[in-house]
Amino acid sequence: MRRVLVTGGAGFIGQPVVAALLTRGYAVHVTVRSESQASLLPGAVTVHVCDLMDCSRSGELMQGVRPEILVHLAWVTEPGDYWGSLANLDWLTSSVNLFRHFLDAGGSHCLVAGTSAEYDWGGGGPLIESQAVLKPQFLYGSCKLALFHAASALFAQKSVPLAWVRLFCPFGPGENPMRLIPKTVLRLLRQELVVVDAGGEIRDFLHVEDIANAIASLVQRQVDGAVNVASGQPTSIRAVIEEVAGYLEAQDRVMFQAARQSVESPLSVVAAIDHLKKVADWNPPPAFRERIAQTCDYWRRRMREEAGLQKLATSA
Repeated sequence: MRRVLVTGGAGFIGQPVVAALLTRGYAVHVTVRSESQASLLPGAVTVHVCDLMDCSRSGELMQGVRPEILVHLAWVTEPGDYWGSLANLDWLTSSVNLFRHFLDAGGSHCLVAGTSAEYDWGGGGPLIESQAVLKPQFLYGSCKLALFHAASALFAQKSVPLAWVRLFCPFGPGENPMRLIPKTVLRLLRQELVVVDAGGEIRDFLHVEDIANAIASLVQRQVDGAVNVASGQPTSIRAVIEEVAGYLEAQDRVMFQAARQSVESPLSVVAAIDHLKKVADWNPPPAFRERIAQTCDYWRRRMREEAGLQKLATSA
């Protein structure tokens, strides 16, 4: 049974990645920041409480676990803040140290979560790994790209394959409620009016379970190099909101205003996924409409559960 260590395994993307790896028969170890996060993980995993910013501690972890495979997902992710957070610099440094420790412990394959923000968003057209210009606009993308270059050279020097996964717009259970889809779902479930601009920006959305299956396939095949993990389907922000409102039968509570364009909101960010299909033998995910319905149902359940807990606390 091959041993894999997942950083950020208790997170939004990490939890389904852990589940996908367990399904494929891996012995999964996960790092968490605190004991409280351990409850978010299945009993089949081995949990390690570790501050990855502590170079000596991450070295001890690698020597203790000696994973064959490293899946590095941990990073700063707070909505709005992560674009320019100085913590990106800390994660850049700690990640390089983590990779050195992994290689020193005999690691044989690594997969790292990159981002579409590494690309130049002003070029238009589908972003192809081997052709698109790498020109990030924010500190987040700049630090991810710097890590990509450093890690690529380091792993190549050791003849160890490195899969660099560029994620686009993940959504699904466990997403931060301040992001577009859960925020829209929750507001409509609360009977609120949702007012947005024209929503003409085009994005590439992929459900987190489909992302996890793609990542597990890339791990299984020991893929090397950059790979877009996305749907490859251009979808407007307006279409997403309309799909949510339609499923919740709340079309009358959505209002679209005149468009506002800014550098923070490029017109189109869509992936080309031919390379993903080839190297991961990956098939297109279920219909976007089906995934939106599942996501709406998830947030409806969460709302009911939280309301029930609040009612119990009030009556106690």
